[in-house]
Amino acid sequence: MKKFVFCVVFLSLIVFPVFNVGGQALESPDKWFTYNDKGDGGDSIIKLSKGKQTIGGKEYLVINCTGKVTKKFEYGFIGFGIRLEDEDQKRFQNAKGIKFKVIGDGKSYRVRTESSAVTDYDYHGKVFSAKGSVTEISVPYSSVKQEGWGAPKGSFKKNTLVQISFQTVGQPHESVSLKVFDLQPMD
Repeated sequence: MKKFVFCVVFLSLIVFPVFNVGGQALESPDKWFTYNDKGDGGDSIIKLSKGKQTIGGKEYLVINCTGKVTKKFEYGFIGFGIRLEDEDQKRFQNAKGIKFKVIGDGKSYRVRTESSAVTDYDYHGKVFSAKGSVTEISVPYSSVKQEGWGAPKGSFKKNTLVQISFQTVGQPHESVSLKVFDLQPMD
């Protein structure tokens, strides 16, 4: 019996971490950051609240972005993201893309796969929109493109992925409201 208990405990230590789809940083509210156009002379405002919410009967860490995008800086924007670390970074670099769920306000947003190879902020990304109910977005790495105003880097190379971020598209926006949750690698 002791041998059986030992085997069960030993296997659970090996097997269960493999099936843990939520990474440590992804589930840590303090790891998420915000940015806006203030460094470019703008005055757009972003507010980020982070916390556990039950959606569809399941509990998630929900990142809730609200704010306002102005034209004081010609290309005004607000955004938020997470720096991938350790196991999270490996999981996303080994995947075929990313997927996440959103509850949006109908406006367009850009998910950005931020690469260490890009030094001028013209990151590869893809535009999406959602309104009202929960929408799952799947973004294969093969579909992400640079916006084109920076130095061209060619196709996205997933082994250079360091951050994932979400940014507004267009301006002005009197109000912005986007909830993002269940961010995962796409296999």
